[in-house]
Amino acid sequence: MHDPFTLQVAKREKFCDRDKERKELLDHIRNNHHVVLSAKRKIGKSSLVEQVFNEIEKEGILTVYADLFSVTSEKDFVSIFATSIVKGIGRGATDTRSFQAKVGSLFTRIVPSLEFKPDGAKIEVRLDKSAGANLLLEDLMDGLYKYAERKKQLVTVCLDEFQEITVLKESKKIEGTLRSLIQFGENVNFLFVGSRRRILKDMFNNKNKPFYKIAYPMDIAEIPREDFVTYIGERFKTSGKTCIPTVAGFIYDSVAGHTYYVQKLASLSWCGTDLICDEQIVQAAYKNLLKIEAATELEGVWKGLSLGQKSVMKALAKDPTQSPYSLEYSSTHSLATGTIRRAIEALLAEDLVEISPDGIYELSNPVFRAWLNDQPSSVDL
Repeated sequence: MHDPFTLQVAKREKFCDRDKERKELLDHIRNNHHVVLSAKRKIGKSSLVEQVFNEIEKEGILTVYADLFSVTSEKDFVSIFATSIVKGIGRGATDTRSFQAKVGSLFTRIVPSLEFKPDGAKIEVRLDKSAGANLLLEDLMDGLYKYAERKKQLVTVCLDEFQEITVLKESKKIEGTLRSLIQFGENVNFLFVGSRRRILKDMFNNKNKPFYKIAYPMDIAEIPREDFVTYIGERFKTSGKTCIPTVAGFIYDSVAGHTYYVQKLASLSWCGTDLICDEQIVQAAYKNLLKIEAATELEGVWKGLSLGQKSVMKALAKDPTQSPYSLEYSSTHSLATGTIRRAIEALLAEDLVEISPDGIYELSNPVFRAWLNDQPSSVDL
């Protein structure tokens, strides 16, 4: 029996809950609203979008998905965006003739092509080198609007990790151009998705930014405990193993309900279970989880932090607080108030630290917190 849990985008039976968020997002799309969807990393945004896209495609809505996480330049952004739109419009084409019939006449500065290779069909776009990004984006959006109008079809475009464009030197120009073009699309709505929440929200809540108030806000939180406990028990059951609710709850609580880590800890626990999962198995799996995450992600992130940021991360891991800038807190942790302030601003921007609904400053990643607290205090990681 294969592992019934997943660390990838959750599909079909491996997708847990999100019914309320799914319905809300569907309502926005059906009403042609733009949406800014934010959540901490690996909490399930992409899985939610995947589920919603599967539903709206059955309703005849065209979907376009562009992952901007790796964008490095203005040209790179245009290329990724153009390829995603061409793939969306050209979906279902079985040969070059049918592909060209769908997309060939839509653009003047963008030349799409479809090639069939041994490993499958590959869609590529060639951009007019003499045209600037503004003209290319104008041509791209004009072609998308032309297609939607011609087909009398609604289109939903997802720009995943949208906040990454803010690191580009041309970011202001890109944001301004996109904003001016997006406002004219009557049958096209956008999902602006991101995990660096502070930056993403500022893009849409700052009245001095181009995207100010253009989209409806949606925040995605952890899946409720009772829903995940039921899900874990059911996934174990499908494989002929047992995980009773108290143990499933122990899995959930061990990682503070963080979606990705619940799936991963449940997976490791399942692998260590012959027939019945118990707390000892989960504890052993949790130790293994810390080792895996340290080696694959946490140590790399840690090395990229300044000494001040590391010190504040250690302090907040051990002692979350509502008053990180108080004299008492700075004295307790032997840190200058200025150091704490600068570090927290940077850590909030990177979504390594968050402010809870109760106003508590704490680490966003529960496994990062546990890993830091697990280290000897005398060791400078």
